[in-house]
Amino acid sequence: SHMGSLRAVLLSEPDQKVVAVLPRAYVHHFLRENPSKRELLLISERLDQRYRHQILIREEGPVTVEQVNGWLDTLESQGFFETLREEYGLE
Repeated sequence: SHMGSLRAVLLSEPDQKVVAVLPRAYVHHFLRENPSKRELLLISERLDQRYRHQILIREEGPVTVEQVNGWLDTLESQGFFETLREEYGLE
């Protein structure tokens, strides 16, 4: 788990070589909740990978592409996604 990996790094002795690969959003959120832990971590700025998510719906299902796009447009116009980007340090 992400928390298990983070705990392994935080609880390791300074002379141990413990590395964890975690999503940037997870680390950002963790540090917002636990700012005193920042000084214990060396955080790389190098990205391992990027994700592009897509929404899948069933053809001829009860939800249409237009409905989903409308919901997303509403969330965007209400600032919901900007709030998520800020809270989790997303780009």
